[in-house]
Amino acid sequence: MTSIPALASEKSFLIIAAVLILYPLLRYILSGIEYADIFTSQQYKKQMKHITFRSIIFFILFNLIYATATEHHGWSTIIQTAGLALIFMTLLFLIDISSLTVSYKKNKNLETD
Repeated sequence: MTSIPALASEKSFLIIAAVLILYPLLRYILSGIEYADIFTSQQYKKQMKHITFRSIIFFILFNLIYATATEHHGWSTIIQTAGLALIFMTLLFLIDISSLTVSYKKNKNLETD
């Protein structure tokens, strides 16, 4: 009887985890139901500013909480933490903007129908 190599099982676990995370996320973003009250360009721009502000607040809070919860080991740790926070902030921003754009377009189409 042969055993499954550990590397192959890790890869298949990562693939399954990625599918289980990405599929609902993409369906949620592309459904266009998150921002059901955005019909005008003014509302769209206001919500865009809100999303930008929320992403920046996330970046700041992430760095503050991480800095207080862990020990500092020099500038490299601070830069690595800021880089990680920047990656998460960018992902959060892109997900929210994509969802807002899809919702706005669908709401605009519903309004004209």
